[in-house]
Amino acid sequence: MRRKRSVPQGVNSYRGETSFEVDGVHYFLVYGLKELAQLEEIWGCNRQPKDTAEEIVAKYEKFTSILDHPSFDATDLSSLRCLYSGGAPLPTWIAEAYQRRGLLFKQGFGMTEVGVNCFAMTVEESARRKGSIGKPLMFTETRLVDDEGREVPPGQVGELWLRGPHVCRGYWNDPEATAAALDADGWFHTGDLARRDAEGFHYIAGRRKDMFISGGVNVYPAEIEAALLLHPDVQDTAVIGAPHPVWGEAGVAFVVARPGHGPTADTLSAHLAERLAKYKIPRIFQFVDELPRTPYGKVVKADLQERFARSGEASGQS
Repeated sequence: MRRKRSVPQGVNSYRGETSFEVDGVHYFLVYGLKELAQLEEIWGCNRQPKDTAEEIVAKYEKFTSILDHPSFDATDLSSLRCLYSGGAPLPTWIAEAYQRRGLLFKQGFGMTEVGVNCFAMTVEESARRKGSIGKPLMFTETRLVDDEGREVPPGQVGELWLRGPHVCRGYWNDPEATAAALDADGWFHTGDLARRDAEGFHYIAGRRKDMFISGGVNVYPAEIEAALLLHPDVQDTAVIGAPHPVWGEAGVAFVVARPGHGPTADTLSAHLAERLAKYKIPRIFQFVDELPRTPYGKVVKADLQERFARSGEASGQS
């Protein structure tokens, strides 16, 4: 049995752990939930005026599940003020699907070490700049740097560094981890890759540790994953880099098919070829029932690396 957590002061408990109310606004948290029972709860609430959901906070794959829900098209969503996605880069097609129903969709960025959200943008900006996490909040400083710590120009991907009064002082009793994450000038090295456009809007490109180099070129799995999710047969996906005898590293895509659909490596490769450069297309596709995830919904790519190493395909790449 899951133990209920204590409710912070100023927050009225609302339907257990997955939702709460602040100043009359009902929020639903759908992070890390595998079952769709919570989605049924949201729709049920939307049919009861006194229990109407006004905000939904989730990772992108939960919003995909909501789109696939049988009652999505028939459900009255007029009460929803805004939808918030975080925890992973948001594929733009998901935001567009909700916007077609007249809903507002924003993406946020935060970490335990720096706060729940460090960026913001207006409703109008969120509609025009799909995929952006916005501009830094007041008192938040940002840098995007290369491997040598040099600032990268607008449009180029670099590691995101943050500084401000909201940044933690370090890790408890772990000076080594603190020194690796916080430099002498107070910059926190997030390990996330991002780019910034000419107007200062930021876009997350993925985790630095997930990036791999194929033929001397940086490849960002989040970009490939977003393109794969555009295929109508793909329910979920994750891409890793694996050793390759010619290119140094090459992509391996783990794909969860939508129920009743049967994507193949050839159809997915052709789909990606219309959207990405050739060197970004995975050399191998493995079809799985589900992806390993943490309790917070993040894909455990280390498990996928181990699974691929054991699969026998690791030594047969060409």
